[in-house]
Amino acid sequence: MRNNMNTKGIAPIVTTAITISLIVAAIAIVAPIIFDAIRGPMLSPVVSCSDMRTFQPVRMTDLCYTNQSEIKIKLERTFDDIDIPSLTFSLDSYGKLRKWLCSGSCYNCEILSPGETKYYYLTIGESLSNAAVTLSAGECVIERQEVTKPCVD
Repeated sequence: MRNNMNTKGIAPIVTTAITISLIVAAIAIVAPIIFDAIRGPMLSPVVSCSDMRTFQPVRMTDLCYTNQSEIKIKLERTFDDIDIPSLTFSLDSYGKLRKWLCSGSCYNCEILSPGETKYYYLTIGESLSNAAVTLSAGECVIERQEVTKPCVD
């Protein structure tokens, strides 16, 4: 006695199963790439100034004067994905305000990368007594410190 099974019905089922498996594998490969692009810093929400002051993505960890006409500022940046378009150092000495801008368009000043520590030097050419430095990221004031001590190297 011969077994007359109809084998023509199995081929479409196998083809469908293989097609579904390939689609699932393609989604598993492409999905992380798409989600990373969506969650990337270019599409991240804008950080408010109050959040900048609270979380301080950039901090002045040391501030001193090297001589009577130069200030040495040590900045540290946290490990974050906050976009910092520019850093502004404002020096207030006896009511006279001077500003230094560090941005992507500057050839001699670079903004810190996440996790980086860097020194910045402000040369003012006069006495630094009664001076304070204010650090701003973009338009947000992050912190202000008095220049009170000489640098010790």
